[in-house]
Amino acid sequence: MIDIEGNDVIPSFKMGKYVVVQKIYKEVMQPIPSVNELPSIYTKGNKDLLPVESVTWEEAILFCNTLSRNEGYQVAYSDSGELIAGANGFRLPTKDEWMYAAKEGKNNLVRIKLEDDSLIISSRSEEGTV
Repeated sequence: MIDIEGNDVIPSFKMGKYVVVQKIYKEVMQPIPSVNELPSIYTKGNKDLLPVESVTWEEAILFCNTLSRNEGYQVAYSDSGELIAGANGFRLPTKDEWMYAAKEGKNNLVRIKLEDDSLIISSRSEEGTV
């Protein structure tokens, strides 16, 4: 987890530094919904290091609540899927938090474009493109 320093609009929050990989998801939930099982050069052939994908929003919040219980935190979501105010458990970032973290906490312009079937996210800071 990393600390993201907030601003006047977005309070400070913590966010995972890396995506949830299949190994972690399997330790918390069964079965794993991912369909991507092709090891890559980036994972050195280890499928457990691939990111989890093909999860629904409901599965994602169930993962967050289960991980919270396992780690001794309060669950972040009610049974109906509503965010519980003041809960200290794991949760998904809001759209604003996600965008703020993607901009490295700066009020930069974020560009999102599709290039050769790859999603490219970049921001422009005062020093140049990051």
